Order: sequence, then C-alpha cells, then structure tokens
Amino acid sequence: MARESTQQRLVVADLRGGRNGTDPPLMLREPTESFQGSAKTGTGEVVAAYNVDWYNATFAHKRHGASLQSIGSPLVGNISFLGRHVPSTDETVAELWMADDSSPPVVAHLVPGPNIVAVSMKDPVTGGPWDLMGASIHGKYMLAYDSGVPRLHCWDGTSVRRTGLHGPADPFTITDSGSGTYPPQFRAYRWRVITKSGSVVVRRSEYNFGQGIFPSGTGSGVTITTPAPPNEGETDWELEGSPDGINYFLIQTLPLATVSYTDTTAPGQYSTFPLSPTTGTYALQKSYRYIAIDQNRVLGWGSFTPTDPQHRLEFSAAGGSSNITDEERVPLANYIDLDEADSGPPTGLIGPVFGAFYVFKYRQVWKLVATGNVNQPYSVYPISKVIGALNQQSIRLAEDASGNPAIYFLSTRGPYRLGLQGLEYLGHQIEDLWLGPTQRMNLAAPIPAHAVYHSDVRQVWFWFAVGNQTEPSLKVMFDVVRSSWALHQGASTRARCSAMYANTWGATMSRDLKPYVGSNDLPASPKVLKCDDQTVTGDASEAYRAYVLTKPYLLGGLGAYCTVGQGMLVAESASGVELQLSLVRDFGKETRVSYCNLTPEGAETRVQKLFDAAALGSAWAMQITLGDQAAIANRWRVDAMTINYVREQAVV
Repeated sequence: MARESTQQRLVVADLRGGRNGTDPPLMLREPTESFQGSAKTGTGEVVAAYNVDWYNATFAHKRHGASLQSIGSPLVGNISFLGRHVPSTDETVAELWMADDSSPPVVAHLVPGPNIVAVSMKDPVTGGPWDLMGASIHGKYMLAYDSGVPRLHCWDGTSVRRTGLHGPADPFTITDSGSGTYPPQFRAYRWRVITKSGSVVVRRSEYNFGQGIFPSGTGSGVTITTPAPPNEGETDWELEGSPDGINYFLIQTLPLATVSYTDTTAPGQYSTFPLSPTTGTYALQKSYRYIAIDQNRVLGWGSFTPTDPQHRLEFSAAGGSSNITDEERVPLANYIDLDEADSGPPTGLIGPVFGAFYVFKYRQVWKLVATGNVNQPYSVYPISKVIGALNQQSIRLAEDASGNPAIYFLSTRGPYRLGLQGLEYLGHQIEDLWLGPTQRMNLAAPIPAHAVYHSDVRQVWFWFAVGNQTEPSLKVMFDVVRSSWALHQGASTRARCSAMYANTWGATMSRDLKPYVGSNDLPASPKVLKCDDQTVTGDASEAYRAYVLTKPYLLGGLGAYCTVGQGMLVAESASGVELQLSLVRDFGKETRVSYCNLTPEGAETRVQKLFDAAALGSAWAMQITLGDQAAIANRWRVDAMTINYVREQAVV
C-alpha cells in the first residue's frame, strides 16, 4: 500500500483532566479542541503530572514553592500540630498554634507582633501531639488532646486550663457550734466551687454529696468546714442548705480563704433563698477526641479515656442559657450514642454543611440535623455504614465545582466528597498511588494523613503515608473545579501537619491565607513551611522537578505508523527558563529529546517557541513529556503545544 505523506498537526492544549494512573494509557480521556474553531467537549487526562497544577493554566503550571518560616524558640522538636485560632471578629489578630514532638510536647502560638509565645498548660500533652484538635468559640480556643486527665481543655487568653470546674471531691465536716437553742431539726448541706470575675460568676462546678445533721439543740448554729478545693482556678464557694435532703437552696457565697461558715438560719427559711441548679447542670466535658462548634455549642465525639463510651456524641449547653460558661458544661441528657463498638473507632467530626454536622467512624458516616428543639437539638441519620474516614486531620470543609459547601475526606480506599450530590468517590484516577501493587497507603501509620483546602485556588491538598512510612511522604492535589489530580513531591510534601494561616505576618496578620506545613526532614528544626509562596521557586533550599507525561497518541491510527517531527509551544515568558521535550515512542522503546528556552525577545508576556531537534520515525504510539529536565528552581506556565506528524503507512 502506498505511503501517505500529507503533514498533519496534533494540538495538545487542555490537560486539565489531570493524571490518571489507573486506567490503561490508551483509554485516557482526550480533549477535542483546536484553535481552528472545533468545539471542546472535555479536558484531557495525562499518565503523569508531577509538581504541577492547572490554576490559570491549560497545559500545565509548575506549582509555587514553599518558604521556611523563622519561628525559633520555644519550640525545639518537629512541628506535629498546626491550628488557626481567631480570638475575636478581627481576622488580623489570628493566631497560629503549634505543638512539637519533644517530651513533653511544647505548645506555643504565633501572635501579632509577630511573636512566638509558649503556652502555659495546666495538663501537658501525654499522647501524640499530632492528635491535637482546636476549635474557636467566644474568644476561647477549645483544645482536644490526650493529657491523662479526663477533661476537655481550652485557652482562655491566659493559659490552657480544663474546661468547667471539678466539683469538690473530699467530704466536709458539719458540727454543732457555740451554745444556745438552735432547734434540733434535720437539715442537709452540700457545697460547690465557683470562679468569679468581679461580682459575676463565670464558672460553677457540680456539688459534692450532701450530708445531713440533727443539731443537738444546745448550740447556736451548725458550722460547715470545707477541705482543700480542686485547684482549677476557683475563687469562691457556695453553700447550699436543704430542709429535707432533696430540695437545696443557695444560702451563702464565701471566698475560698474562708473555709468555715456557721449557719444560724432555720431550715424553714431556706426556701427564701435561690433554688440550687438541677443535678447535672454543670457536668464536665470529657477528654473528647474530636470537637466542633455549632454556633454557640461545643460538640464532642469520642474520648481519650478508655472507660468512657467511645461512640457517644455530647453537646454543651446552648450559649446564653445560663450565661455561666455554657460552652464548658454538658447537662446530663445532652448526648447521642451512635452504634457503640461497631464499625471501628471514632475518627472525625466536622460541619456545618447546609446546617448539618457529620460524625465519622473508621467505616461509618452519620449526619446530624438541627431540630430547633433546645432540649433535643439534633436528629441523626446514617449516611454510610461501609465508608468512613481515616482520621480527623484528613477531613476538610471545602467547596464543590459550583461553589456549594462540601466535605472532602480520606477513607480506607481513597478520597471521597460529601455534599449536594451525596457521597461521591473521587479516587479512581489515583488508585495506583493508594492501592497500587508497588505503592500502597499505609493505613497503620501513626500519622496516616492530613489535608487543607486552599480556597484561593480551589484545591484540596492531601498528604498521606505509603509503604512502610510512618508519616506522610506524598501529597496529591485535587482541583475541585475540574475534578483533576496531580502528584506533588518535595520537602513541602513530606509533612506531619498542615493548616491555613495568614500569608504575611506582622503587627497585624493578613486576611489572605496560605497553606502551612510542619515539615519533618529539612536540616533546621523546628520547621514550618509556607506553601504556594509565589516569591520562591523551591521548597526552602530544595529544588524539585515538574513535568507532565501525556497519554499515548495513535497518530497513524491503530496498527499503523507515523513520523513525528517539529513541535512548537505557547507559554508564559520566563527569562532563562529552559524546558525539555521528550518524544517517547511505543511506550518507552525510544526517546528523543529537545529543549526550548522561554526567554522573551522583547517585552512580550507570552512566547511561541520551536522544538526542532526531536523527531521520531516508525512510531505506532507517541507520548510527550514536557517540563523540567531535572530538579531545578524555576517557574513556568505552558498554554499549549503542537507536534507535526506524517502518517507512514496504513494497516498491513
């Protein structure tokens, strides 16, 4: 059959479909687009996409670098927790909270100035610092962590203390006092501690067990003597009296320095005093594993205390219901049990999404919907009893392609989205990274994964551990607009933790946010990197390579051959930046290399450059690798490229 010699042109202009390492290369999605007016029906997929994204780019854009931040003392170990706390409505005073892995872990926060300040801890962290979780409410920063003390903690602007107030544990003494005719009529007493700010009660404990007495009838009153208080910041104590041991009334408030009080009031007069709070009104919050804020309530899920119910969700009193630290107390009926001891441990809690909160187990997801009933504020619905979340750190609030709120999380089989479309699996294109035969997610890693949502570029970043790694060593970027993936590698991708925080630090913190990570393998320690930093071209001092490898193109048709020749690209001008084009024949049988410099000839912002050294003959399948030749500190953005080819022969 005769040769065909008509020259044709392949235009590769839209690779925003991202990497697909799962499907056979020939089956990857290909865009139908040209610059001659044909309609675009989809975005093309690629075999590999390293250290690139598609923000304001069609072919590919090399991701921005990461800059090492100077945080200094008092942190000394690897940064293992990052969190953002806004103590008021003013975002310029936002704080970056950090914890290292020293023994015990040091907790500090970056405050406007900027200054790194160590935090005074009532109870140090005894568990893994990477398990810390923070949430802001009413100016406080609630902190869930394992301290060996069965309590939730909070930063109140002065120190990290236990929430609420522990009730008096030791018995008190009741004795006759003086001489007189105080009637020998039964009465009972109990006491509790409070914290006052000026004359206002800001915290109150539960009472201790009541004790009754029949006075002798020959005394002038009954003296109540209290033992040492719990030492949790209390300032005063309240004495409650009861004529029957059932109904108690607040008969006296005294400073802690006054350890004894003599009651001379007849029991029949107790009812003229304020009625004491109902039992359980000031019950303590547990050592929750996960917390979330629902307007004026604190939600707590799971517990670091093994003897507690592990699959119980508790919710604090509603703010304003008593005006005595409502977010730090849990009335006894304020809980919901969700399949105790079923489907693995609790793994996360997040919301709101359209007013609903979501509770995660290892293999379950539950939805909490507001009822409007103050006493029973939530109805619960099971979303899935098959799919759950790996850990809290890999669950993030974000958006879908239309801008609707959505939750992204990692499960045992990969990434999911939960939003208007229900539960959606997103991980097909990266199953080779998650479930591949040579590279598999390490589900047993102590720090399996974490994530951030970078809203400015509408990307969700996931870090996760693979193989025998005990902490994250890979990062994947998910573009929520195009549902596309890229794989990122480098120092900023080997990180224990991540959080969004102010782009610039100073006496005021900027309102625009960037992702920050606690890197685990750079020379300096401790290490915090600001990612997506447009002022740098590497991860701190480490350069990285960026490139894409396209799908195979059967330019001659299946079973036929072609000759591939001259190519051209359109890219953003970049002085001194040189890109490498590799033409790959027949899945690696042969590779031809050419180079192109993006330096402009004048002041043009876009350049059209020729690749003229690379050529292939007798290719039945042709792929293109375009990007950096090796790890190098530079930046580039490619819009499109073309390849000329000639069909050699038809199918024999």
